[in-house]
Amino acid sequence: MRHGAEAVVRVAVATLWRSPDEVRAVDAPALGAPAEVGAWVAGLAAGPPRCSARTASE
Repeated sequence: MRHGAEAVVRVAVATLWRSPDEVRAVDAPALGAPAEVGAWVAGLAAGPPRCSARTASE
């Protein structure tokens, strides 16, 4: 892969963090192989919102 080249990611769940120490406990089900998508989404729905599209893109 070259720097600046287009890349395609095909995964069941994609979550981005700014650094490795910012992984939230609620994201644990999404980090397994295979990802537990249902458990991850249920955990997200149960907790307070952490960011919006705007804060995630800043």
